[in-house]
Amino acid sequence: QLRGIAHMRSIDSVAVHNFAALRDDAQFADVVVQNGDVQVRAHRAVLAARCGVLRALLLGGTRST
Repeated sequence: QLRGIAHMRSIDSVAVHNFAALRDDAQFADVVVQNGDVQVRAHRAVLAARCGVLRALLLGGTRST
């Protein structure tokens, strides 16, 4: 059973690595967050999962300035 746990940890580690690589890949970004002259490409799903305010903003389709 300990082998099964180690295997699951290995799978989890690979999944975390893969999601981090996807998050950092601007090619798949679907939104631009702008603050003054600085623009950052991001992923709507990640923003929504991490911040309730951005989730509400993204779901409501409201543009903030």
